[in-house]
Amino acid sequence: MNFSEIGRQVRANRLHQGMTQEQLAERTGLSAPYISHIERAVKHPSLEALVRIAAALDLTLDRLLAGNQSADRYAYFSEVQALLEDCSPLERRVLRDVAATVKESLRQNLGAA
Repeated sequence: MNFSEIGRQVRANRLHQGMTQEQLAERTGLSAPYISHIERAVKHPSLEALVRIAAALDLTLDRLLAGNQSADRYAYFSEVQALLEDCSPLERRVLRDVAATVKESLRQNLGAA
C-alpha cells in the first residue's frame, strides 16, 4: 500500500469538508496526533482506523483508498475536484481546455494509450 497517497487522500478529503485534524479525531475516536501521522505517512493506519476515517469523512473505504493503485482510474479525482471547487465557469472551461490539450500532447509525444 502507498501510505503517502492514503495520507494525501485523508488530508484532501478532510480539508474539502472544512474539517480540522482535531474534528476528524473526535469523529473517529482517534487522536489528533495520530491523524497527523497518517496524513504525513509517519504511521501506517490499521484497516479499522481507515474504516473509521472513511465513515467520518462520509466516504466509502474504496473511495478513500482511490489513487492507491497505479491503475486506479479514479486516481487524483478528488484533487482535481478540489482544484476546480472555487473556480468560476470561465476558469473551469479554460482548465478543461488546457487539460485536454496537455493530454493530447502527451499521447502524441509519449505514445501513451
